[in-house]
Amino acid sequence: MIQTKYRDLRSAFGPKKLIPLIGGDLSLVEQWLAYSEDKRTNGGWYVTRRGEIGRVGMPETQIRYSSIVEAIAEYVVLELDFWAAIRHES
Repeated sequence: MIQTKYRDLRSAFGPKKLIPLIGGDLSLVEQWLAYSEDKRTNGGWYVTRRGEIGRVGMPETQIRYSSIVEAIAEYVVLELDFWAAIRHES
């Protein structure tokens, strides 16, 4: 099992800090879209090319962002937080 220090580092960043990084390398947009499109689980979050994020089966969680970069930044943090919490529970 791979151990990370995600929980220790999480308080040091949020979606707004990721926007310049993602905007500076748009291949990250494509990589995260591919990750979302290729998921084989209904756990976690999804992001669409239209800049929407949400959770499968939970339409009340759907949010549309003004830019794909902003949507990806939000998605990255929500997705990592979701899986970190699951890992913490087990």
